[in-house]
Amino acid sequence: MTHVECNLIKKRNSNVLISFSLQDKTETFLVLIYLEMISQELVKLEDKELLREHMKNIIEIPPDEFKLLKSNEEKIRFCYTRLKENYMLIDKSALKTTKNESTSIEARNEANKFFLRDVNYTKALEFYNKSLCYAPLGSENLGITYANRSAIYFNSGFYNFCIQNIELALKNNYPEKLRPKLEQRRNECLEKIRKFGDNHEKMNRERNFLKLSYACNKNIPFIIQGLEYGTSKEFGRYIRTKHDLYPGDILMIEKPYVKCINEGSEYIKCINCLKSNFLNLFPCENCSKTMFCSKECERDAWRRFHKYECTVIETDINRLIVRATLLGFTIFKDCFKIKELISSVKKMPVSGFDLNYKNLTEEETFKAVYSLATNSSQRSDEDIFKRSNLLAQTWHALYYQSDIKQLLKTPELENLFLDTLLHFSQLAATNSHELLYMKKTPDEKIEDEGLYSPQKFGSGLFPVISLLNHSCAPNVCRSNSDGVVAIMVIRHIKPGDQLFDNYGADHLYHTRVERHMKLSSYLFNCKCEACLKDYPKFEQLPSLTLPKFDQVYAGMDKILEYDKKWAIEYFQKSKKFLRKFSENYPSYEICAAIVIMNTCRKVLMENMPLELQLKPQEKDS
Repeated sequence: MTHVECNLIKKRNSNVLISFSLQDKTETFLVLIYLEMISQELVKLEDKELLREHMKNIIEIPPDEFKLLKSNEEKIRFCYTRLKENYMLIDKSALKTTKNESTSIEARNEANKFFLRDVNYTKALEFYNKSLCYAPLGSENLGITYANRSAIYFNSGFYNFCIQNIELALKNNYPEKLRPKLEQRRNECLEKIRKFGDNHEKMNRERNFLKLSYACNKNIPFIIQGLEYGTSKEFGRYIRTKHDLYPGDILMIEKPYVKCINEGSEYIKCINCLKSNFLNLFPCENCSKTMFCSKECERDAWRRFHKYECTVIETDINRLIVRATLLGFTIFKDCFKIKELISSVKKMPVSGFDLNYKNLTEEETFKAVYSLATNSSQRSDEDIFKRSNLLAQTWHALYYQSDIKQLLKTPELENLFLDTLLHFSQLAATNSHELLYMKKTPDEKIEDEGLYSPQKFGSGLFPVISLLNHSCAPNVCRSNSDGVVAIMVIRHIKPGDQLFDNYGADHLYHTRVERHMKLSSYLFNCKCEACLKDYPKFEQLPSLTLPKFDQVYAGMDKILEYDKKWAIEYFQKSKKFLRKFSENYPSYEICAAIVIMNTCRKVLMENMPLELQLKPQEKDS
């Protein structure tokens, strides 16, 4: 049995199925079905390879009947029936998610090690949060974990958070004999606040607040004036500028309309607003994979999507796709109105530039997201077939384990829901953006990425930023801060020129062949300047003699450290250098200055790593 199968057996036993790319999801799906069939004694262990080949044929090779189907819902229902006939639907009993006392205690014990032995407060809080999520309602462990969490906030100077956690511990069956210790800690917190203040308030004052570099657009206040949307046969949708834009300029600061937290990051972010709140989060009362930062976020998430995904969130569903679909169906009290909305968008697509954000309704935002490109006409039958099979499993989980039937009360609404699922599956493949946060870099990557680096925690769909096209030699880059994404200029952009983002295939780090392979999932043949002129990788770039480059290059010594004073100084130096010489792109000097400015940007525009904020205080503070 392979390594992935062994790991999946362990996860299957705890009812945890993880999310992967389309190819990885298919592989996971095969393993899970194989295990299911063995458990039901439909096959024997030694039949593995034969069964595997049969299952791959069932879910990867579309039959002729499938190719003749026209509508999305027909394709998913066809796959559902076929999976059912071949015993390839996950058993309903495996779909149920539950709290688990032993898992909760195990996570709390792991957190205690990080807290007491390693003095790693962020890792300890992450495991305490996991413990809270798995603890059944009424469990004494719930109170003990809140109390343990209060100790970390006390030690790190977050005294108000400490008091909140003490109160939660006392409300959740914290042992009577230990309560005097918590009361003493609360009194000490009040005294510390009186003498020294609270670190949460201090950190909020020091946060990096992003700001546009020019006056904002009157209708779209999160982008600057002078940006315009257009379409062409060559580029499809695009955004261009009416005036000069210079390195360091901030052009957009947008929140995602649809967002999800990835498997493995559920205990560090609020599911609704994506804020970490210094990991002072509280758990969903029903599932073990969801946390909130406030009661307001809990109510909003429950109303808009979590009510229907809660009981299946641990199964192998694509959370972004399901959530995008649910958001459309929960806008209205009368679900039949979504049919009219989607019908109107199909007749007349809407872009993020068509909206008036001062009087914005949720229906209008949904229209703009729904109108993003799916590239469905360019997708192969095999691609659509794989997606339909995975969504058939998603529908199976939702239908039998969630309250989705309360929302979709007629077969017509069910079909519209299935149609929208497959629509968003294709749309998300080419329009979703990674959500990142600054975190301590794994030891094996520090030499290349520095002590702290942006790491993925989720994905989002943005009505405006998703309209940016790709170039292997981009002129803008993205910054993340609590789920908000900002767009910054890195090369001079002239009036009439497009803004070009990068989809993970930059010529500085990949050859042209490598880039085209990485971009294949986006279903276009890149003809950007780097591809047409075959720009070399960073180490092969031509070198020029440019004045004052040595002053900018001196910053390379600090590029792997997280030093705010250094970042302020060298951001200005590299920005000034690029504004004067960026026409010399792609020389080594210009690209090195871009790398330095980008590194400074991460320090200045993205939230400080929690590891630098949640740490032991000096004794008299």
